[in-house]
Formats: sequence, C-alpha cells, structure tokens
Amino acid sequence: MALQPQTPSLDYTGLEYRWKNFVFRPAEFQKEAVFAGMLGLLMLVYFLGKKWNEQKARAWWSTFDPLYSSQFRAMSPLPNQPLVTNSPSTHLHYLTGRRNLLSLHTVLNLLPRHNAVQYIQDLVWGVVDPVNELGDELVLDYTLGENGKGQLGEGVGVWGVVRKSGVLTKIRKERWDVTFCKTVENPQIPPTHMLLTESADSTDYLLNAPNVGLLDVLKNERTGGLLKSLIITDQPTTRPTRGPLPESARSRHLIITLRLPPNGRYEETMPWVQVGLNLCDLMGKVAMKPETTRKLRKTRQEVSDELARSYAAEQKEENGDPEEEKKAAKRKEEAKRRAAMSDVERKKLELKEQKKQQRKAQIKQLKGGK
Repeated sequence: MALQPQTPSLDYTGLEYRWKNFVFRPAEFQKEAVFAGMLGLLMLVYFLGKKWNEQKARAWWSTFDPLYSSQFRAMSPLPNQPLVTNSPSTHLHYLTGRRNLLSLHTVLNLLPRHNAVQYIQDLVWGVVDPVNELGDELVLDYTLGENGKGQLGEGVGVWGVVRKSGVLTKIRKERWDVTFCKTVENPQIPPTHMLLTESADSTDYLLNAPNVGLLDVLKNERTGGLLKSLIITDQPTTRPTRGPLPESARSRHLIITLRLPPNGRYEETMPWVQVGLNLCDLMGKVAMKPETTRKLRKTRQEVSDELARSYAAEQKEENGDPEEEKKAAKRKEEAKRRAAMSDVERKKLELKEQKKQQRKAQIKQLKGGK
C-alpha cells in the first residue's frame, strides 16, 4: 500500500521553507532542536575537556622530562610521542633502567573534564562525603621487587605516611596491606599527617636516614600539603582469596599519591619524585635490627598460615569433607554387599559382628577396672 503525501496545515503562520513538495517548519521541531542542542553541547564539552586534560598531561611530562632523562635509561612515552591513556582523564607513563628500582609507573588521574555529567556528580559527591576529594591526582608506583627480581622480602615491612583528612579512613578501608600496621602519632611529622608502621625501628630508620629528605619535604608547607599518602609495602593491596601468595607472585612497592598543584605548578611535585628515588636507594641497602626482621617474618608466617587455613576451610565447605565422603562410600558398598547375601550368610555375618562387639565391650570393661 503506497503512502499518501501529507498535506501541510494551512493554519501555520510561522517561518517555513519549501522546495517542490517538501516543507520544513522549524517551529514544529522545538523538542528535537533542544535535544540536538544538548547533544552538541555535550560533544563540545567532551572535546574541550579531553583537550584540556591532554595539555595538562603534556605539561607535567615536559616538566619532569629532565629529571627522568637523567635517572632512567628508558621511558614511554617520550615527550614528543602520543600520550598513553586509559581514558581522557587517565594518562600513563612507564620508566625503567635505574639501579635499586625495577620500574616506575606514573598515573595521572585528572578530573573528568570531558564528561559533564560525571564531573557534576563527582563535585556533588565530594561535598557530601569529604573522603571523596575532588581534584587532579598523581600516583607514583615505584616497583622495588617483583617476579623474583629486585628487592624482595619484608624489608622495612609495611610503612606509610598518610594525610588524616579525607585519606586515612579511605586507605584503611580499601587497602588490606595496611592492616599489618598500627596508626601512631609522631612529633617529627606535621599534625596533618599520621604514621602507619609495623615497628618503631622502621620509623626511626626511614625518618632519620641522611640524604633522603622525607621530613624536609613533608614539613615544607607547600610540598607537604600535596602528599595524600606514601606507602611502602611488601603485601598485596587486596587480601588473597586462594591461600597465601606463592613466592613468584610476591612484590615490593613504594607508592606515593599526590594532589596535583593548581595553576600548572607541577614543579612543586618534583621534590616528592626525588624523595621516592632516595627511598629506593636507601631500602636497597637497608639493614634492620635482627629482632625487627624476626618479628616481621613471624607476622607474615602467621598471616600465611591463617590464609591457608581459611582457604582450606572454604574448599572443605564448598567441596565437602573427603574423609566423610570416603566413609559414606564405604557404608554404601557395605549395604550393597549385604543386600546381595543370602539369609544364611547375612545371619552368620551378624553373629560374627555381635561377637566382635562383645569382645570390645569386655576389653573396655577390663581396662576400666584396672
């Protein structure tokens, strides 16, 4: 059935465009125009926000290229190469080829300026819940040992400096490795931050070691305010679910999380990058007290034993008790064998079992009399 052409209404008095049999009346498409306008605005915000974040990432990388070029043999990407991204708000860098350090992964977590809806949602959530701080973030993940290479073992244990406001609660909730630590105050660090430590020996060694500069950078009002957390760990972030980790899967990391300074003053984060490198060198020759090392190893062995017991219990609950399954199978076989016997054979077997039970009772009675 052929479609009949629609006759335009003669009551329309607004603007219209005609071409042969086609008529376009803009006033009749107001909702569509609003939708197209909103879509166009979101697309504009996306491209402008993406471009803005790319400029910030390139500016940061250009600022740190001289330092990185003097410290590492290989890096990706180079300043003149395309950025490596997971999303328009996440930019990645990888560096390797330095003594006492396997690699350095740099992650720039920038605001979702390309996504207006998510940006507004994060802004509102940041006001409602101060733990979810809104701002650009830099994560420096120094890999000290991994896959049987580099610095492995407990070292200084799990140790960290964490900002109290909006960070400490979140870290203790999200990171399993910091459950090894006690939260302590220390007069050497500013009151805005808190120590996480397994032993006082580790704290003394790391805070008072020469040529590291941790306390100097932390006490500086401008650079100290940028630090969200500094975590040294030989344990995974999340609790292992399949028993203790095998030796081949163990690793050691130094992870520094910073708030990026506003107005593009990225050079203010440079002291923290250098502190991270200094700590890597320090831990490459760390010599903890023997009693501290024994304590750290004992704690890790106890945790490994607990993980093994927990996993075994879960497997037992999921798959059943093998011993009970064997006994049940044996009882089932015995029932089948008895069912196949004749009445005479069954009576003989019952009489034999009865005599056996009587002998056991007599032996038990004699032992009780003694």
